[in-house]
Amino acid sequence: MSLFRRKYIGLAISGGELRAVSLLRHGRQSKLAGGRLLTLSDGIWDPSPYQPNIKDVARFIARLREVITPLAGHEKRIALSLPASCARVVVAEFETVFKNKEEGAQLIRWQMKNSLPGPSQDAVVDFQRLNTLENGRQRYLVAAMAGAVLEQYEAALEGAGLHGLNIAFQPLHIGQFYHRRLDTAEPTLLVALEGGELSLQCYQEKLLRFFRQRRVQQQPEAVFQEINRSLSAMQEEFPNLSRAGILLHSDWEQQEGLAEAVQGLFSKSVIVLDPRVEQMAIRKLNLPSWRVRGLTGAIGAAEQMM
Repeated sequence: MSLFRRKYIGLAISGGELRAVSLLRHGRQSKLAGGRLLTLSDGIWDPSPYQPNIKDVARFIARLREVITPLAGHEKRIALSLPASCARVVVAEFETVFKNKEEGAQLIRWQMKNSLPGPSQDAVVDFQRLNTLENGRQRYLVAAMAGAVLEQYEAALEGAGLHGLNIAFQPLHIGQFYHRRLDTAEPTLLVALEGGELSLQCYQEKLLRFFRQRRVQQQPEAVFQEINRSLSAMQEEFPNLSRAGILLHSDWEQQEGLAEAVQGLFSKSVIVLDPRVEQMAIRKLNLPSWRVRGLTGAIGAAEQMM
């Protein structure tokens, strides 16, 4: 029976809607107990790295309860997946290994003071060490949010009776979703289109080497142009790009021409990913298949708590 098994709740805020899932642990795998989508009406939410994102707190909290309660039951712990456009997410190099979280945050605020969202002293900084370079420098994944932005999300969750056990960013959750399921030890570029945002993630031996996120129109030509603008930076930070496998994830309903646009930049075949969310589901989801793809970030977030 699953009545008393713990539920792992993931919520992605993306493309003007709430995308929520409930997972159950099944051995080393996860099963999808339920998934829901709920649109955020105009005037409720607008992502920004510099100012609070929730414009109508009362209606936002009401929507949270509406989408989460049928999935969570009595479970209050939740993993929140935010768009990267409400923060600064970057792969950066530093001279040495940070001794602790406090030292790392201070050094990041100083070295990246001109690119942090808002005043550096107000930024909430988190980081993960990735690897050591040949010259001894250290490569880190860095995420920074304006304190007021993060605090508003935390307060909204609390107002809905929820506890944000893990708060991170949707492109990274999508990457983690596929890393659990694919052999990505070889050089890989993941092109992810979700909620009106494009993310480019380069991996070597499953370690992130390059990350970039941009808002983009839902048109293959716009995706082509945005990736083309990033090619020089990718090639500089990721020399193995020329032999990397190209993976494409998208929550678009109409994908005609998208793979061809990406393929035209790299002159090699593009693997269009199918997250196969329906195969994870305990029961049939009452959603079109293209909408189900949009649950990938929420699933990746929930799986981080397992």
